[in-house]
Amino acid sequence: MAGPPHPDTDAADAHRARRRADLARIHVAKARLGLDDATYREVLRGLAGVDSAADLDAHGRARVLAAMREWGGLGRRAPDPAAARRTAAQGPSRSGHAGKLRALWRRMHRAGIVHDGSPEALDHFIAHRTGVPGVGRLTGAQAARVIAALKAWEKRARQGRREPGKGRRGKAAG
Repeated sequence: MAGPPHPDTDAADAHRARRRADLARIHVAKARLGLDDATYREVLRGLAGVDSAADLDAHGRARVLAAMREWGGLGRRAPDPAAARRTAAQGPSRSGHAGKLRALWRRMHRAGIVHDGSPEALDHFIAHRTGVPGVGRLTGAQAARVIAALKAWEKRARQGRREPGKGRRGKAAG
């Protein structure tokens, strides 16, 4: 004879059902976006730091689903597989500063301050400064320090381009 349902069991069942539904939606979106296995795993690594959807926690599943929804893998919008591939290649920053760092790096490259404007060169600079393997792995505080360092470098470089014979404030030296 079965007794009344246990509240903990109901919660666990609801959690398992939600997890199964999320994983199913992730795999449907993967198929709609036409992601091959390698790209799909890169997306998972970039968004949640795992190689398999089975390893995602609730927060990770939410991040992956939100990204796939944005790319059109879920809902009525036409899928954009290229967006998923860009994300896999760039590795989005967990801190949200990735765009700022990349834009600053490109601006410095266009100004001739940075010789190599590639994302790989930025990742190398970040690894050298912080020990973190690239922009996608930075915390907010680390990203803020790298941004400050790049801005200071840019300021020093631009000040170094004064007209010959002029001092710091543009006045004649001497």
